Amino acid sequence: MPAYNFKKQFVQAVESGQKTITIRQTLRGAARGKTAHLYYGLRTKQCRKLGEGVIEFAVPIKFCETSTGKLVALVGTEQSSTHRAHLQCDGLERLAADDGFDSVKAMHAFFKEQYTLPFEGFVIAWKLNGRSS
Repeated sequence: MPAYNFKKQFVQAVESGQKTITIRQTLRGAARGKTAHLYYGLRTKQCRKLGEGVIEFAVPIKFCETSTGKLVALVGTEQSSTHRAHLQCDGLERLAADDGFDSVKAMHAFFKEQYTLPFEGFVIAWKLNGRSS
């Protein structure tokens, strides 16, 4: 039963279904078909369940900065070229939007502040229960 805790800035996006992915350092039980339990304020008095969804996929991701300071992402695995993609421009914009950010710049700043770059982790995507799209 993977449970994910979200920062306050992402609560509305998770509840509305705008945020359909999370990027984490570890998988912690995430696998296709498992139920993801989505929370705000885990282990606090403000704990609130935001929803739950069925995990559609979990794939590796690596964020790097170019020499000019731009963010680049490598998604997927080295062994599986069908699931490997370098994300730039539109691909990064879509990733940022799906992850609840207003822009690639905002996502870049978040990961640079929260972690160090390069960052290696996993993209975990879900479909909210009770949603047809």
